[in-house]
Amino acid sequence: MYTELDLTIRPKQELLERRINYYSGEYDDILVYPEEFNSNMKLFINQFDLKYGKYKLKKSEEANLKRYIISDRVVNIYDVLDTLRPFEHELELVMWFQRRFEDEDYNVASAYILNFPKQCSYYEDWPDNEIYYPQNMHCDECEWYAFEFLEKLYIRPQNGVAKLLKEKIGGVVTPNQEPIVSLELYRILLDAGISSDYFRPVFSKKETVLGYKLFAANHILEPFAISDMSSTYLWVCKKCGNNIIQYNLEPCEEVQCFSGIMGGQGYPLKEDRIFIKEEALASLNSVNWTNEFFDGNRYVIVNKELFDLIVKYVPKAKYTSIPIFCDNRKIDYKII
Repeated sequence: MYTELDLTIRPKQELLERRINYYSGEYDDILVYPEEFNSNMKLFINQFDLKYGKYKLKKSEEANLKRYIISDRVVNIYDVLDTLRPFEHELELVMWFQRRFEDEDYNVASAYILNFPKQCSYYEDWPDNEIYYPQNMHCDECEWYAFEFLEKLYIRPQNGVAKLLKEKIGGVVTPNQEPIVSLELYRILLDAGISSDYFRPVFSKKETVLGYKLFAANHILEPFAISDMSSTYLWVCKKCGNNIIQYNLEPCEEVQCFSGIMGGQGYPLKEDRIFIKEEALASLNSVNWTNEFFDGNRYVIVNKELFDLIVKYVPKAKYTSIPIFCDNRKIDYKII
């Protein structure tokens, strides 16, 4: 397990013009990025590249944008921060720190949140069309905070999704993190003894079956069986009783000391692993849903047997999935 820094360096935005806001009557500043770094910043970038240039993403390189992926397995992140610090007022620094898991972590994990590398899309970007968009549970108290998984789902057969699902062994994931397996992978799983009760067909608008999504309406874990250590806040809907958990994305001290920093958590990352209680693990089914809605969605959790079987045929799904470890620790959520 290690931390990966996704770093983007850009010149500070400059004022292009000021316009009067028609609604407020106040001036709005129109800012733009300079087309390239100035001479001093070019010198700094060259010096930075002497140490970290091997981690630069060449495909994303532009005259006014440099992006790096740096792992703390091979680089001291504090050295990177110290190198950037003298230029914090002259550059825009966008940092994302992410936890990355290794084979050892997946081997010792007890369960997994299944994800596939490729994402599909819905027919509508907003639930205007109730037939083709996955609706909420129609609770007017929490409908904006909790998306329920419906038994029948429609997805757009575009960007290679239809070909992958109908002709290959693989899968995709929806914007709400519902895993969908291809027709061929579905047949493999059934032949291996996985019950069809854990799957529901996924359709195109023409009612063509594209694949099968993992479904666990009858296999919902007990409340708080899962502890997501990156979560802090709990809201219980007074009308329907849904437990809605929200993440704590406050940056830590190292990032806050920089001027104009953007991004998520800082470095070092706070504890953000996900744990399952021992008693919940003992009764875990092949496919499960969490009782809680984490930042709007239930987690789709699979047991070790199903995960290993899927990864055998779709190896790339391993590293986009999240391992869950057995531990009885409890989170003291802040009630909101």
